[in-house]
Amino acid sequence: MDLADEVCERLGGIAGWSRFSRAECHLSLSRTIYLKELHIDPLVAGVRRRIKEDGIPPRLRYWFSGIKCFENDEKTCKFLAVLVGSEQQCIERCIKAVDRVVEPLGFPVYYNV
Repeated sequence: MDLADEVCERLGGIAGWSRFSRAECHLSLSRTIYLKELHIDPLVAGVRRRIKEDGIPPRLRYWFSGIKCFENDEKTCKFLAVLVGSEQQCIERCIKAVDRVVEPLGFPVYYNV
């Protein structure tokens, strides 16, 4: 059993987490941004281009390194995050690549990495 499975299993026994499943997990590379449909394709193309130009490998090797509770900027919602690490800081490099695409479009960059 890996850490993600163990987290899901343990959270399943906590009140309010009974519907939690591994399928709901994701790896965030940016803050939540709201796009108009016409901006989606250019944003995706920009991220792909930036990741390729920055030499980030197409597949990332990562591992789970801990668990931390976060709160949104408005302090209206808390969420649990499984922290991850990666070889050659690939995840941090991906976040910075996404930041370089979204910031010129007026969106906020990710939290400090």
